[in-house]
Amino acid sequence: LIAAMQEMGIGFSLVLFGQSVRIIKTEEQEWNPSVLWTLMQYTSTNDTMTMDADGIEAALQLVHGRGGAERKVFVLTDGYGTCGLRLPLVLDSAERQGIEVVGLAVGVDRTNVQKAYSRYVIAMEPAAVPQALRALYLEESFPPDDNEPSVFR
Repeated sequence: LIAAMQEMGIGFSLVLFGQSVRIIKTEEQEWNPSVLWTLMQYTSTNDTMTMDADGIEAALQLVHGRGGAERKVFVLTDGYGTCGLRLPLVLDSAERQGIEVVGLAVGVDRTNVQKAYSRYVIAMEPAAVPQALRALYLEESFPPDDNEPSVFR
């Protein structure tokens, strides 16, 4: 996903959430080895909480000032957050601000993404994510055959 955004010249921020929210990269920062190293330091934590609403709220603040540019937040999640009723409130706030939030689940584990997010993609493997996102935004049917069960809305 990051490589695709870089190739298309799309600026992005990176926010991680677990027991706390961490801004790993802002749109102004360059994607470089030190940012990747910072990201890798937090990807294998034993967080038992998923502060998804707080993470999305931080992401909304980062994209709020982008002016007329399209503003999107992609949330890599299983859809099982620990913020209770705050998540729908934050998602509603994003909608009112004109910021699209897309839940993105990858893998064969059971997810709750389709219940938590009005726009979502579920891809059974990472290689299917680009095609699923294309299908989401181009409103194409996906998957092209029944052998690759991914879902989007």
